[in-house]
Amino acid sequence: MKLLYTFAYINILKAEEDAPQIRVTKIAHLDITVNGEPQEQGTVDIGLFGDQVPKTVKNFETLCGDGFKREGDEQVYSYNGTRIHRINKSFMLQAGDIINQDGTGSISIYGDTFDDENFDLKHYDEQWVSMANNGPNTNGCQFFVLYDEARFLDDEHVVFAKETVQSFFWKAERVVKAFHMTLAIEKLKTRSFSYNST
Repeated sequence: MKLLYTFAYINILKAEEDAPQIRVTKIAHLDITVNGEPQEQGTVDIGLFGDQVPKTVKNFETLCGDGFKREGDEQVYSYNGTRIHRINKSFMLQAGDIINQDGTGSISIYGDTFDDENFDLKHYDEQWVSMANNGPNTNGCQFFVLYDEARFLDDEHVVFAKETVQSFFWKAERVVKAFHMTLAIEKLKTRSFSYNST
C-alpha cells in the first residue's frame, strides 16, 4: 500500500443533514489480487481522515506501510499479503486480520486492541471504511468497506476513511472502475483474495 499526502476535501454524496465536509489527509492504495493474479482495476484508493480520527488513521497507516514489530518479537506486522476474509453481498467486505487471516485475530500499534476514538463520522453510504471490532474499545487491525449505507453501525464502529476519494477528484472515471472492482470482489469467493502493500 502506498500513502500520499493530499489536501482534498470530500462531501458526502447523499444528502444527509449531519454529513460534514471532510479533509483527506492521506491516500492509501490497496493492490488487490485474485488467486495471486493482479487485476485490471485492482488498485483501490482509500482516503484517510487524519483530522477526525488521528489515532485510528496512524494505526491503519502504519499497517499499510512498513508495519511494526513488538518488543522482543522479530515478526513484522503489516497488511502485506493479508486476505479479504469476509464478504457479505450487498453489505460489506472485511479484511485486515494480519494474525490469523480469518477474522479472529487482533493487533495494533497500541497493543492487541485500542479504544474507540470517536463516532463523529457515520456509515453514510457505500465505500466508507470502518474499524471492525468485537464490541466497545476493541479495535485492532481489521477493517471493512461498505457496499451500501449502514447507519445501524453508527456509534459502534469508528469510520476513518472512504474508498476512491482521490479518484473522485482527480480521475473521475476511476471511481466507477474501482467501485466496479469492489462489486466484482463481492461476487467471488472470500478465500481467493489478498492485497499487498506496495
